[in-house]
Amino acid sequence: AEPLVSDAFGLYDPATAGDRAAWSGLTSAGLVAPGTPDRIVIFAGPKSLVAGKDAGHVVAIIVDRAGNLVADGTPATLTVAGVRTAVQTEGGIAQRLIPPATRAGDLFAGAASGDRQSPKAMLGVVADVGSIRPQIAGPLPDAPAETVVEIASAPLADRFGNPVPDGTGATLLLTHP
Repeated sequence: AEPLVSDAFGLYDPATAGDRAAWSGLTSAGLVAPGTPDRIVIFAGPKSLVAGKDAGHVVAIIVDRAGNLVADGTPATLTVAGVRTAVQTEGGIAQRLIPPATRAGDLFAGAASGDRQSPKAMLGVVADVGSIRPQIAGPLPDAPAETVVEIASAPLADRFGNPVPDGTGATLLLTHP
């Protein structure tokens, strides 16, 4: 089995890689130690979280100037919705789980390590439509057989009070005693 080298771009055989060895941190003495943070790529998902149900996950991949993942234990800061959390990298990755939020809206996330920071990422929290129990607004008019009657609901909100956006599709079943 040939020895393979791993960098931020995957696995490769150093004997056949040619120029890649120079920019990936491989020298004739072997791999060089990872350098200080140079670039941070952030991922946040899922992009749409249901209020009170779905947890989110923020992951930052931190690489040095040569594209090598930074060393384990490199300090990093992950910020989600203005709350900063100090973490350390494992395998060049800093991560944080986000507990389910109960307020609908956008959550912005970012990462920083050393003197570098990532662009921001966004997660959306949407109303828990499954928890809505529609109520008819006002009294119903008498409806003779085979007549079209317009029925309006009271404003729709989930169990946390988050309003349901206009245009949200729903199926409604009306029964009559």
